[in-house]
Amino acid sequence: MGFLDSVSKFTSGVAEKTKGNVDVFSLNQQISNTEKEINDLFKQLGTNYYEIHKDDAESDLSGFVSSITENYAKIEQLKAEIEQKKAEIAAVQLTEKSEQQNSGNARGTGKVCPKCGKPVADDEMFCGSCGAELPKEEPKIEEPSSEEAANNSAEETINTKKFCKECGTELDADAKFCSVCGKPVE
Repeated sequence: MGFLDSVSKFTSGVAEKTKGNVDVFSLNQQISNTEKEINDLFKQLGTNYYEIHKDDAESDLSGFVSSITENYAKIEQLKAEIEQKKAEIAAVQLTEKSEQQNSGNARGTGKVCPKCGKPVADDEMFCGSCGAELPKEEPKIEEPSSEEAANNSAEETINTKKFCKECGTELDADAKFCSVCGKPVE
């Protein structure tokens, strides 16, 4: 069920980011339309001013000035909404990044793919996200105490070593499947 939860969270995050980007686009479009309206009002204002003052008659142009002022206020409001949407998108991205980091830690590893940065399990040889080959880590060999060495030598003499015919991994004597490639042991 963990995989389905991950897919569900991923698609939910994509949907939220997409909606946020659509909202930002819509707000930018509204700003563009409002700026066009302001330019049309300026054109009308200039035309009217000319027509009014061509004979030196005074007229009240406050209606145009009020409309222009209202439209500037509307643009500032839309810009504030854009900043809010961008903050929401950033929060979703931050949550996704945190979940990715936590999922890596939940898997018992801090190991990440060097190509895409996604968390990977210690025993993975290829990244499940981008397919990149992961660097091989040399296993740490602890030197056994002399007593453990003696016990291990006796056990190795009794147990015959087994190797996977597919990938060559050394297997436990009672292994039925390879722990690296998953092939059945014959």
